[in-house]
Amino acid sequence: MFPTKKSRPIATRPQAGYWRSRRLALALIFVQLLALNVVTYLTLSRNLDQAAYPVDADSIGIPLLSGLILSTLVSVILVITVLLPSIPGWMALTRYGASLLLSFVVLIQALGWSDSLHWPVAMGYVGGAAVIAIVAHLIQPKQSEGSEIA
Repeated sequence: MFPTKKSRPIATRPQAGYWRSRRLALALIFVQLLALNVVTYLTLSRNLDQAAYPVDADSIGIPLLSGLILSTLVSVILVITVLLPSIPGWMALTRYGASLLLSFVVLIQALGWSDSLHWPVAMGYVGGAAVIAIVAHLIQPKQSEGSEIA
């Protein structure tokens, strides 16, 4: 007789493809991290063998280490955004904002490597930006069939 207040469930069960898309996103992040660092190592080693760098130049370990640190940091932030729960609203905006910022940082890094000797590394970073976009698409909350607006 009295109007009752409907309560929201505290935790809802994830949809069928929730963990599958999360696992795929995590696998893409890992493969990109591994591939980018292998390409960087091979490119710098090949250039060193071909004497492309002056003998009195700085250590080749500096770009290797900086690339490893940046790609690991980007991957850790991506893993955190993948593991965040699918909550619509400000959390989704935070996730998309982080993905956009990471894509920007990765593309700036690609510009830094874009020259005739290091183009494979630059393409690896462009591929990293593509992986970030794919991961952002994979982890977006899916609309349930009952909530579609006609």
